[in-house]
Amino acid sequence: MFSFGKRSPRTNPSPAGAKTWIPSRANPSQEFRAISFSKAQELNQYYLSQGYKLRFDWSALTETAYFKMPGPFHELPGLWLFGQCDLINQRLAELAICGIPKVYGLASLDVQLTKGSLVVSRETGKAKSYYQPDGSLYLEYYTTGNPGRPISAANSPRVVMEVCFSQSLEDALDKAVDYLHFSDRQIHAVIICDMKYNDPRKKLGFQANISLWMRPPTGNPDEDFPLDECQLGQADHAIEADTEDLAERAESIRSEGTEESVQPELHFSSYTKSGQAPLGIWNRSGWQIIIDETREAAEALPSNPQLTMSFYDVVRICNKAPSHALSVQEQMIPLPLQWLQARLVTQLEKDRQELKPAPVARSTTRLVPRIIGMTRRVSQQVSDAIRASMQG
Repeated sequence: MFSFGKRSPRTNPSPAGAKTWIPSRANPSQEFRAISFSKAQELNQYYLSQGYKLRFDWSALTETAYFKMPGPFHELPGLWLFGQCDLINQRLAELAICGIPKVYGLASLDVQLTKGSLVVSRETGKAKSYYQPDGSLYLEYYTTGNPGRPISAANSPRVVMEVCFSQSLEDALDKAVDYLHFSDRQIHAVIICDMKYNDPRKKLGFQANISLWMRPPTGNPDEDFPLDECQLGQADHAIEADTEDLAERAESIRSEGTEESVQPELHFSSYTKSGQAPLGIWNRSGWQIIIDETREAAEALPSNPQLTMSFYDVVRICNKAPSHALSVQEQMIPLPLQWLQARLVTQLEKDRQELKPAPVARSTTRLVPRIIGMTRRVSQQVSDAIRASMQG
C-alpha cells in the first residue's frame, strides 16, 4: 500500500489574525501557514502570556506553525509509552553486547531537526523544523566501571510519538518523514497513535489505532545499521565470533521484513523538491487496533493488543563489533497495549458523560416545610431538656 501526503483544504487564519484563535476543548488546535519560525515563536510566547501551555510545532518543509491544547486523549498514549520503559530496558539488557543501554521517557521536549534538502526557508536560508512530540524515548548507557552515572547516547531522542486526535493523520505522517529523514538518522522510529470519533458531535464510533514507522530498509549496511561508539571502553564483548558479513545480514533482514508485511504500507511526503525522489517511510508494525467501535461489540476491544518495537529502534551496532546484528526474530520487543486500551475506555466514558443532560433537581416545595418543622421540633426538644436539667 502506498500513500502520498495530501493536504486537505482548510480555512486557516493568516498569521496577522492568529491571536484571534482562542484555544478551547471545542477548538483545541490550529495551523498557521506561511509564517516564519521567529513569528511562530512570538505567537507561542503570546499564548504562554495568556496562560495557555500548548504543544508547538513549526515545519521547515511548509513554513507552517501548528498549535494544540493537549487533553487526556493526547496525553494517555505518551503515558503508556513511558510505562513501557522497564519492559524495554529488561529486553535491551538481555540483548545488548556493549554496556547497559536504558531508555527514559520525556514529553514535549523540544526537538530541532537538521538542515533539510527539500526547501530553503525564506527567513534564514536554512530549513530546521522545530517540534514538540507527544512523547519521546531517549537512550543512555551505564558502564560496568561506573554504573551510577549514565552516558547520553545522543541529544536527539531515538523514538518519538505523535498523537492524532485534533491533527490529521496526513500531517502526522509528513511530520514523521521530517523526523526520520532530517535528524541525522538520530531518530530511528516514530510511533503514531491515530484516534477519532466517526461522529464527533454525538461522540460515536470511536477508533484508536497505533503503528510504528521507520525509514524503509535498503539492504545497505551503512544506511540500515549506523554504528555507535563502543560503550565498554575495551575490546571484549559478550558475543561469540560472528563470521556473517553485515551486508548479507542487512539484506536478509530487509527480505525478512518485506516477507512479514504482505502489503507493506509506505507513505511518501508531498513536499518534494523538483527533480528529487520523494522521501518515504515504512509502516513496519502495521496498524494495531486498540479500540474500534465501528466493529461488532465482540470485536471492538481486541483481547491482547500489542505494538512490536525492535532492539534497533533504540540501540545501534557497536563500532568494535560491526559484523554483529540480531535477526528479525531476536530483535523484536512486544509492548502490551492493555493499559492504554483500558484508560481510553475510561476516558470515553468521561467524555460521553458530558453529553448527558444534567439530572433534574427534585422540587423542594414539599421538602422545605417538612425540614422547617423537623428543625423546630428538635429545637423544642433541646430547650425542654435544658429547662428540665436546670429545674432538677
